[in-house]
Amino acid sequence: MQKTASHLLSFSGCTSGTHSLAWAQIAAVRSIERIGGALTPPHVRKDGPLTGVRRIEDVLSAILKVVQRYEALRSHWERTGDGRLVQVVRAEGALSIDQYEVAADDVSGAAHTVKERLALEDFAPGELPVRIALLTVRGTPAAIAMLLHHVFADGVASAIVYEEIVNLSMGRTTPEPSAWQPREIAAFEDSPLGRAQARRADVFLRKELRRAPVPAPPCAIPADRQPTFVWAQLESPAAAAAIAGLARGRGVSSANVILAAYSAVLGRWTRQPSVTFRLTVANRAHPRTRHAVTNLFQSVPLTVPAQADSFGDLARDVAVTALRGYRHAWYDHDRFMESISEISAERGHHVTVPFGVNLRVIGQSDFEGPQSLAEKSVLDTLADLSPDDLRRLTAASQLTENYDSAALPDLNVRFSVWALARTAVMTLMGDTTAIARHGPGLLLSGLDAILVRAALASADAPLHQLAEQALDQAADKRRSLTKESLGDG
Repeated sequence: MQKTASHLLSFSGCTSGTHSLAWAQIAAVRSIERIGGALTPPHVRKDGPLTGVRRIEDVLSAILKVVQRYEALRSHWERTGDGRLVQVVRAEGALSIDQYEVAADDVSGAAHTVKERLALEDFAPGELPVRIALLTVRGTPAAIAMLLHHVFADGVASAIVYEEIVNLSMGRTTPEPSAWQPREIAAFEDSPLGRAQARRADVFLRKELRRAPVPAPPCAIPADRQPTFVWAQLESPAAAAAIAGLARGRGVSSANVILAAYSAVLGRWTRQPSVTFRLTVANRAHPRTRHAVTNLFQSVPLTVPAQADSFGDLARDVAVTALRGYRHAWYDHDRFMESISEISAERGHHVTVPFGVNLRVIGQSDFEGPQSLAEKSVLDTLADLSPDDLRRLTAASQLTENYDSAALPDLNVRFSVWALARTAVMTLMGDTTAIARHGPGLLLSGLDAILVRAALASADAPLHQLAEQALDQAADKRRSLTKESLGDG
């Protein structure tokens, strides 16, 4: 891979102005401020192919049009003299695009490498909140890699930006944005309707905080020990097939199958009848936010059952509970932080929700394009696998664990499913003041085991038995699957 050119794209005469940040943007700023420079903030990464695009000039023109269209991509945030957080939209500026020549048989790998390279340094104050690199094969566009500042974009926004660049590069006409720009979202939130939404959400959030279990997660290391980063990733084609089959067989979504499995394993691990985690929600149900380029993600504390007679019963119970969370996940972040303080004083201890869940399930995409339809076809095929095929797939699971001494900004244990097609890719991370060194690997192996066991079992198989057997199996399986990369931990 070799850098071959650098292109400067200049824009001018665009919309501009200064306005308040939206609630989700404020939450992202608070998170970045909490990190305090200890780690590079987790900004949004995205890469993808440019299949069928022939000219570099077409890609550069498409990128410029997209930047001109979306105010979030021409902005920076700052604090006013009275402490208010505002978004400053620029009418003019320039974006530099680096170009790399890569081998034809390594486009995907090179795109991933460049994407990670873009994220090595945090965005500088005043820098445009987007970095894009162009990859070519023998001078022909092959892929792009992007990094987007998380205050101004989330995962859905990155997909919108990528899809528009591809379409415009191909000469396809795409309509001007009909979704709200960030300033319009902020204006809605400050309107009577928005404030009413904030009040309803706050009532729900306070109720969930009051229900959050008091005990800390088991296997925790004493709090006076220096935090050590703990990360595990499980790639499991068997889990992908089991999720697809359980979703269709139990009449719930793939997301709710995953939530049910996580709740069951976590409940068995913590010995609690219910568990509370922060469910990350896209907030894309409103017609004016569905295709907005901005950051709308917020996480809502949600207490879900961990017990039921059968896995299907639990999945349906979790689906009902999660729906309430989705309805109340658009809220005033600063008001919520005040509620945490009040409920903590009321309960006599600091209320914390150590477990987090972030689901990005392919097949339930925000887009209905050919790629999504193809992915849905894969899921349908997986759901039709025979029990013997499913058992054979379990041998292909691969668990990777990593430990190092980088301190995390909080004591959360974050679980994420970020891909589900032919293989489910699940990650879980935290630090050793909140979870034992091998905890993430054990929990992910337990998830894998309970999903496969539930898919193979009869619909009315006792759930408590499945969960107990899954964790027992996970302890053995984790030892056989793990490829450890040991750091200072």
